[in-house]
Amino acid sequence: MARQHLAFALQKPISQTIYLARHGDTKFNSDGTGERVRGWLNVPLTAKGKAEAEQAGKKLKGKGIVGMFSSDLRRASETAEIIAKHIGLKPEFSPLLRTWNVGMYEGAACDDCQEFIDQFTQTPDQPIPGGESFNQFKKRIFSGVTDAAQKYFGRTVLIVTHHSVERAVEAWDKAGQPPDHSLDMAVYHEKGDKPGAVEMMRTSVAALKGQNA
Repeated sequence: MARQHLAFALQKPISQTIYLARHGDTKFNSDGTGERVRGWLNVPLTAKGKAEAEQAGKKLKGKGIVGMFSSDLRRASETAEIIAKHIGLKPEFSPLLRTWNVGMYEGAACDDCQEFIDQFTQTPDQPIPGGESFNQFKKRIFSGVTDAAQKYFGRTVLIVTHHSVERAVEAWDKAGQPPDHSLDMAVYHEKGDKPGAVEMMRTSVAALKGQNA
């Protein structure tokens, strides 16, 4: 009987906690002229954004985080460096955790172009001119999240990233973490966490790799 329980335990995916922190405020989030598409533009944090990162760091202190990963874009890396001071870890930076590369729409007012960007989620293999397709974006970010989870297998990790990444991971979770990484698109299109916000999810390396069928 003990061997049967051991075999079951070995077959069961090992769950782990992943914290997702969104980068702090930038001039394109709150410059008074309306929100603008950040994309892969390397905009820095504002003073408000740095304060938001400080608050995130205070929230995450004592959460048992053993590994810390971040997008390498400046607004995320600056946020990660501030949080790192509170949790005593050195962040690892990865381009896999960057936001969606929306090419021609970078820097444009969100009110003017968001509906056009959203249309590319309905034709997910079609790249945005100068950028990447929605499916390319999804494949990349899930590779980045999987790498982070796998490096600290079964333990708690933190990922500092962007609005579209947070939305995609949340939408996958709400869809039941399907093996094909399909998303609940209604959740994806919802307005997500504010700059500097932190959320937590439970998943496993097996689920992230699509092996939980």
